[in-house]
Amino acid sequence: MNNYKKLVDTKKTVIKILKEIEYQKVYAKLLRQNILQEAIEGKLTEDLPCRQAGWRKNSFRNLSGKLVPKESDKFFAYVLECNDGSLYKGYTRNLFERINRHLEERGAEWTAKHTPVSLIHFEEFNKEKEALEREKYFKSGSGREYINEIRNRNKLDYDAEALFEKIQEEKCHTDSELPLETSLRIRNSKKKVFEPIAENEQPFEIPEGWKWVRLGEISKIVRGGSPRPAGDKTYYDGKIPFLKVADITNSDEKELWTYTYTIKETGLKKTRYVEKETLMLTNSGATLGIPKICMIATTFNDGIAAFLDIKNRITKDYLYYFLKSKTKWFLKEAAKGQGQPNLNTDIIAITILALPPLAEQKEIVSRVEKLLANVTELEKQITERETLTKQLMQSIMKDAFREE
Repeated sequence: MNNYKKLVDTKKTVIKILKEIEYQKVYAKLLRQNILQEAIEGKLTEDLPCRQAGWRKNSFRNLSGKLVPKESDKFFAYVLECNDGSLYKGYTRNLFERINRHLEERGAEWTAKHTPVSLIHFEEFNKEKEALEREKYFKSGSGREYINEIRNRNKLDYDAEALFEKIQEEKCHTDSELPLETSLRIRNSKKKVFEPIAENEQPFEIPEGWKWVRLGEISKIVRGGSPRPAGDKTYYDGKIPFLKVADITNSDEKELWTYTYTIKETGLKKTRYVEKETLMLTNSGATLGIPKICMIATTFNDGIAAFLDIKNRITKDYLYYFLKSKTKWFLKEAAKGQGQPNLNTDIIAITILALPPLAEQKEIVSRVEKLLANVTELEKQITERETLTKQLMQSIMKDAFREE
């Protein structure tokens, strides 16, 4: 009887532990979702230099890519951009305080009349003379060229508006220059005009320097097609990789290297051909929004929408994690039909995205992957505890029966 009571008590304890493990699994899943949500809202990168707090005007931004120290024993040569596009070059002992003086119209006669809007560049020196010489260089012909190169680069790296304009410029260029026969076979190259993003469409407040855009404004979105009938030797068993929906949905990895079928050149008119590292999105039944970065040049069937990025101005990894986040408003009504709905590329194209500057996209991806790696390790530990607990239960049960 004592053995039976002991067995019952042990079983209750084990069941309690297993329930706690189930809660931990749910917590880990929610943790993943929370990491992705905070990433696309800009909350993971609040400490970046471009978000530097302490300026006395919120409209002023640090585009230098470096944090300005509040206190330092160094000397600084620096460049500010003003609201009329002009550049102000100076040197100082306390750059943080000096910038605030400029913003209060007490820093210099020029900045008192032309309000500074961003810190473009600064350098630190041990001696005042070195900082003064560098300021003189910034004002020289070669120095102005040097600073203009930095300004153009920094705007793409730290200003989403400038990045968006560059994407549009390159996108229009590629549309007009697209040959009839190219590796990117796009059925409809007509330019689409997108409605401005209304305030009531925006699900959260984005950081200064980000921009709300529609997916169709920053990438080409095309659907595939399937040579019919399936398996016809006229089209299939060639040398060109051909992806089906299952090839994407059967993999949990971010990158997709494998494929099931191949097609011949004759099958290209029935589908699409895209270069490797294209981001793809598919659905399977009621499950929507499964993204993969396809690491092979491939063709694909009509259950897949492909995102063709323009010259990596938006990182595929950031767009992948945005799609992976599966926020409630994402891809709403993006599938039509029942049973096996297909993705509607027009609806995907008008889906809105909070676009960070390029440098911040890369930092977000880096931090997301580190955090998700930690969650993966946590999930591994949870699984190990679950296995050990079940083994313990089995062992106790065996011992109990032996004693009986």
